[in-house]
Amino acid sequence: MADVDRRREELRRSLRNPHPECADLAEQGLEEWARGLPDEDADALVDSDAGKPVQWVPSEGWIARPK
Repeated sequence: MADVDRRREELRRSLRNPHPECADLAEQGLEEWARGLPDEDADALVDSDAGKPVQWVPSEGWIARPK
């Protein structure tokens, strides 16, 4: 079996039988999960000006784009 086929089967098996903690989190939903996070100033945690904006171009991959 080719590596891609093996990995595809592993993914399918994982989706059919997710770990119990993952299933609970998935059922909870993103919004409910986010509401459970502590109130913090996200801007104090991450400097959004420090990174470089990028975009995905199918024929080229990730490329920098102007700010």
